[in-house]
Amino acid sequence: MRDPLASIVSGEQAAGILGVSGARVRQLIAAGKLRAVKIGRGHALVRAEVERFRIRANRQRAGRARGRASAPSAPGSGPE
Repeated sequence: MRDPLASIVSGEQAAGILGVSGARVRQLIAAGKLRAVKIGRGHALVRAEVERFRIRANRQRAGRARGRASAPSAPGSGPE
């Protein structure tokens, strides 16, 4: 039988899984992007939820272009 507590992680553990700070995890919880239960001064999160969020965030990040491409300037509009 599996230990049911093995599927629960703290906010700090979730931060490690996601590669972000504990403060960022708290922001995500406050914004409703990560579900958590407040326990004392910390939070408890379901590990599977954290993993799903990580996968979803990685997919969104992969779809974005890296950096900003500057638009070509019109002739005569730049410094001469």
